[in-house]
Amino acid sequence: SEYYYTFESNNAANPSGCLHDPLAVEVAINPDIISQYLCTDLTCETEGPSKGRSIGKVDKIHGGEDTTKVALQVKEQEFKDKFVNSISELLKTL
Repeated sequence: SEYYYTFESNNAANPSGCLHDPLAVEVAINPDIISQYLCTDLTCETEGPSKGRSIGKVDKIHGGEDTTKVALQVKEQEFKDKFVNSISELLKTL
């Protein structure tokens, strides 16, 4: 998480950052942490300048199979509490 606080924060006195990767782990362990999501059909670009980017399949926006859940809202305080607690417990072992 040091990366997020170092490179995404605009306020040195109160560093912050988006915790995408830790949130993805939490969602894998506890999907109920997501309180609202959108079902849609996505593809992942595998070539060219957009390689690795998730893109909606335009031809399936109004039909087709929803293959992906896109998180729209997370139980933010619950996630923050769990994240801080996990880091605190880890630091106790060092």
